Parts: sequence; C-alpha cells; structure tokens
Amino acid sequence: MIHQTSRVIEFRFPFSSLPFTDSAGKEWKRLAGGRHGRRLKRLLHNEGDENHSLSDHLVRPRLSFTTTAIETVSAGSVTMEQGVVLESEKLAGTLAGCRWALCFVATIGPEIDRKIKALSRGNRCADEYLLDRVGSLAIEEFVNAFHLEMEQRFTGENKGVTMRFSPGYCDWPLDDQRKLFTLVDTEYIGVSLTESLLMMPRKSVSGIFGIAETEGGRLPPIHNPCLHCRERRCPERRPTPSRPSFQKHRFHFYRVGSNGGDDS
Repeated sequence: MIHQTSRVIEFRFPFSSLPFTDSAGKEWKRLAGGRHGRRLKRLLHNEGDENHSLSDHLVRPRLSFTTTAIETVSAGSVTMEQGVVLESEKLAGTLAGCRWALCFVATIGPEIDRKIKALSRGNRCADEYLLDRVGSLAIEEFVNAFHLEMEQRFTGENKGVTMRFSPGYCDWPLDDQRKLFTLVDTEYIGVSLTESLLMMPRKSVSGIFGIAETEGGRLPPIHNPCLHCRERRCPERRPTPSRPSFQKHRFHFYRVGSNGGDDS
C-alpha cells in the first residue's frame, strides 16, 4: 500500500564510514587523504570530540516526502493529481508507465552554512572550500540513502523505483522548483525558496522519482535518459542502476506518518 503523505527525519549520520557511493568515496579520499586531511578533521569535530563521525553540531539531516498520483504523462510533461504540470521530456520518459511518484525535499540543516559563512568572514578560504565540499557530499549521500531505502521498501510490495530527477537537471527547468514545493511540506523541515529559486539552507536537495508496479510478475526496465543524450561529457551523466538493488546503507531512518506516530 502506498501512503499518501509521510515524513522522514534522519538523526544518525555515520560519515566516518564513507563511501556510500563510489563517486563520493573518491571525493572523500581526495579531501581527507590529502595534505589538508588534518585541517578537515579539525573542522568537522567539536573541540575534544574524538569520534571520527561527522558531528551532529554540523549535520542534521531531515527529509520530507509525499507520494502523489500521476494523472497523465505526455511526450514533454507530467501532470500530477493536484493539477501540477512538470515540464520535461526526459522526466516524462522516466515516469512513463508509473501510476505514482514520490516527491521529496531534503536538507542537512543550516548549521554547516553558518560555519562556512564564518570561515568566509575570517578569510579562511581553504577551510571554507573543504567544508563546502563536505556539505555537498553529505546531502547527496543522504538523498542516495533515502532513494535506496525506498527502493528496498517498495520491493517488498512488488514495486520498484525509477531514477531520481531534480529541477534544473537536464531539460527540467529550475522554475519547476516552485511547483515541486507545493507538493511537499517543506516548512516542517525548515527549507525555503529564495526569489532566485535557491533553497535555504544551501545544502538541500529536491527531487522526484517514479514508483513502478510489476507487469506480468516482473518490474519494467529502468529508463535512463542519459543513454539517449548527445552530451557525452555531461558531468551529471549516470549509468543505469540494476534492479532491484539490495546494497546496504548505514543510515537509520525515523518515519513520521500523517497520524503523527513514529516507526523506524
């Protein structure tokens, strides 16, 4: 059964056990294993904190999501049940055949933004760069883990998930960020949009992925628009994931349902 609305709050973030994904692992090794490794450890931990995980004072992941019925999918757009039309040919191709979509907004909170700003005011450019990169890795790993968590849960219901998309990626215009925010309770997790469509806190990610159902006892193949794109050097180019994936993740999610009850 697909729940209409839920929220997820994640409190445990074992950043010490990176990598979660191969690409993040390479970046983390580059940052932590290079000549700035000691500098980075000092930035990440409170004074006297010997724990090698990313301290809670900097990263507090929260994510809000809504499962929404898809009304129609055309060649260049997707219409959700509330009449919200998302304009993207590649998103439409990804969600074709799905009756439901999961829309989400995730953040690791404002604390890391505040520290980055303080480093900037102190002209500590190297420290500012390191912490900014760590924040980007943290939010991406959090969202990747959520995507995987949902894939595994839906697999138990004979369903699967598509690849995820975010406004501003590929041919999906950033203007649709406003539409996506009408579908998700972003106030609950403290995320807002500026006039220029940037999310605050800065280390936040929004997106959508489809929920696919079995056909004749089997899930349909995953549609990857990157395989049909001419931009071979695109930095966002992604391989097609296998289905289903049972890769273990190291996050403990707490789900808050619409009835206010918690289940983990």
